[in-house]
Order: sequence, then C-alpha cells, then structure tokens
Amino acid sequence: MKKGKVDVQHIAQLARLHLTPEEEKELQKHLDRMLEYVEILTEVDVSDVEPMAYPHEGSQRLRSDTPRPGINRNEALGIAPDEFFFLYRVPSPLKGVKDKS
Repeated sequence: MKKGKVDVQHIAQLARLHLTPEEEKELQKHLDRMLEYVEILTEVDVSDVEPMAYPHEGSQRLRSDTPRPGINRNEALGIAPDEFFFLYRVPSPLKGVKDKS
C-alpha cells in the first residue's frame, strides 16, 4: 500500500460492510480526496498559532450555582404519565416492543 492509500476492503471488513466493486471504487475516490485535503492542511504554516482548547475566545456565561427549592417526589410523580414503584413509566418509543413489567 503506497503512502496515503487507504485499504477500502480492510475498512469495510472492520465496519462489517459488504461493498460491491463499484461501491469500493466510489469509496476509494472519496477517501483519496479526503487524504489529499489533509495533505494540503499539513502544508499550512501554523508555527505562530497558539494551541487553544476551544475555537472561540471568551468564557462561558454560567448562572450562579445557588440552591433553589424543588418539588418533592409525590409532586414529581403526580405529573408523570404513569408511575411504577415510585418511578416514571413512559410509553415505549419502540413500536411493537412489549413492556416487561
């Protein structure tokens, strides 16, 4: 494998994909273009750029962390669609899956 060449068959095997020869060729084209772009990025002089943790400057504006009154368990369960042994019970988001409880 030459430098910059990606083994599409190996990647497909790792991802458990079954690709047709046409799909392999198309994926190879896309991966080659990505590697060409990365090669262009490696040529950019970033010696005067300081590393940063976030792409934008400034700090986050957070609210103060002060205790506030909450609601008790009975009030919270009172607004639940259904409860089961003091827990929220909501409808299953998966259609056709039966509730085990």
